[in-house]
Amino acid sequence: MRWQRAQRTGVRPLKRRPDWRSAAPKNWSRVEPAERNVMRRPPHSPQSGIFSDGMGWQVAWTGLFIGLVTVVLGFAYHETNPGGPWQTLMFTTLAIMQVFQALGTRSNRESLVTTGLASNPVMLGTIALIIVLQVIAVYAPVLSTTVLQVQPLGAREWLLVFGAGGAMLLSTECEKWWQRRQGQAV
Repeated sequence: MRWQRAQRTGVRPLKRRPDWRSAAPKNWSRVEPAERNVMRRPPHSPQSGIFSDGMGWQVAWTGLFIGLVTVVLGFAYHETNPGGPWQTLMFTTLAIMQVFQALGTRSNRESLVTTGLASNPVMLGTIALIIVLQVIAVYAPVLSTTVLQVQPLGAREWLLVFGAGGAMLLSTECEKWWQRRQGQAV
């Protein structure tokens, strides 16, 4: 039927294939346990958009925070170590900060301490996979020198990267704490 229609119109139907490029981050949220008291909350209005109720603000400040921290860290590192791997540092900082941001925003209301780090094993596995792939991207000889043109990072650089990730997690946790205190959690 589809091919007959394609012959008449000259338009071929699209083959539907899974998109594996970003499957992992999309799928870890599907196995996230429900938040406490989720059924006691009033439903969202059907007229409200995806960026309503403070979500637009959260997206904006999170993106700005990740961008600013990455640029400032890269610039400061370049100024103190002119021949050092500042571009690799920025590349890795972006990836790790997004992982920590995902950890921090698992729940819009509850702290990561309350939800528990191990309550979503799929997410933990995905995070481990992302970190392993990032390490491979930085240290695999052909990939790092030919394709990505990055330099290896030392222990000090990895501490900076994970420190930036920790700052991202801390900032999302502080935001949730503030919203809980104000009684307006997203």
